[in-house]
Amino acid sequence: MRTDWNSDWVLKGTHSQAKERVRKALNSLGLEIAFDADLAELVQRRTGVRLSRISVFGVCCPFLLLEGIGADPAAALLQPMHLVISESRGSAVVSIVSPAALRTSGVPPVVAIPIHRTLSRLAQALEGAGARRIVTRRVEDATDDGPVQLRSEGILLR
Repeated sequence: MRTDWNSDWVLKGTHSQAKERVRKALNSLGLEIAFDADLAELVQRRTGVRLSRISVFGVCCPFLLLEGIGADPAAALLQPMHLVISESRGSAVVSIVSPAALRTSGVPPVVAIPIHRTLSRLAQALEGAGARRIVTRRVEDATDDGPVQLRSEGILLR
């Protein structure tokens, strides 16, 4: 899914290898994994349907989490940040919320600033793990009033 509200990265290797590399990189930057949910296993256990592997880490910096929820307990809706690791054709795709989406969401600065700092560390950790950003940009044709197209730069995953 390529939308304005998520930022995607690609890591070479298996889902398990990606999880381990991301885990180490997060730890090296003082980020903690509050939870690790295996969504594919949950779906299969409850419905019998097999999916490609997909995991969700709840990632936070305890000090930035304290700053955000100290200002407003509802900040816990956004922190820990969700980091999604999914299988995709021999690689793993890592998705996080886009800083641009957060800026335009109406979250007050006292809550958004610690989240932006966490996102910055997440991006550093992903780069440290060897991930490469998948950049999606809008392509608009001045003569066409139809829907906006999105073009991926770099790796085409799907």
